[in-house]
Amino acid sequence: ALPDFVLGASAALAASRIASCEEGGAQTRHAYMGHLADVAAALLAAVVTFAPTNFPKQQPSLKQPESTFEHLPAPMVVLFLLGSGEGRVARLLRHKSLASLGAYSFQVYVFQEPLFRTIRYFVPNMSESAEGFVFFYLLLWVLSGMCVEFIEKPLIVWLRCREDAAHSSGH
Repeated sequence: ALPDFVLGASAALAASRIASCEEGGAQTRHAYMGHLADVAAALLAAVVTFAPTNFPKQQPSLKQPESTFEHLPAPMVVLFLLGSGEGRVARLLRHKSLASLGAYSFQVYVFQEPLFRTIRYFVPNMSESAEGFVFFYLLLWVLSGMCVEFIEKPLIVWLRCREDAAHSSGH
């Protein structure tokens, strides 16, 4: 945990220094930072995809390979975040269709376990088929989207109207 904290603190310091640099040569610096982010994203994808993950199950310690695997991607994530403003990967991740999924991601996180248990109660062998997984996955995202669009957003509007009315009436 301490190495990750030091890495995060160093990254925050580097990001603040990069942001406060004077404008001279900013175009070139942004291009280099974008390339750095793209290379870091490619390395991260390669490590996650190709590194072996079948380590022996033991208590974690800093001397075991699995803790190394857990911390190995951290510097690559930091490099990606430092330079992600201008890179191709950042532009891809900023795409409207991908960004819109983020609006529902909290509800997906909250609903996934109860929905899975509910479906499994009625269809016990659901997790044994690809069709069951696709059904669960699509239902999860549809329910999350409906919750955001038809419950959360109207509730926020209603609460803001009440708050505005309370402020305007002097309460």
